[in-house]
Amino acid sequence: MKSPGGRTHSFLVRIWLEQREIAGRNPLLRGHIEPIHIENGKKKGKRHGLNNLFEIAPFIQRYFEKLGVKFSKIQQLMQCLKACRKS
Repeated sequence: MKSPGGRTHSFLVRIWLEQREIAGRNPLLRGHIEPIHIENGKKKGKRHGLNNLFEIAPFIQRYFEKLGVKFSKIQQLMQCLKACRKS
């Protein structure tokens, strides 16, 4: 995919598995996501904890909504349905 040029946005996503104390249980997926901004040579951006991979897309959507990007009702509905289906 070709970069559109102009201003781009980057996100750092870290994922790991945590072993559970109950024997025989699957490990839990944990992680965090943060937007990466460099202002005056310093990294800016607030980290958000993740309990599953399905939290990544809604985080990025909320990030862009705060910047004034409008998502269509269809896009919002699809996000909701995907999240509900995976729960």
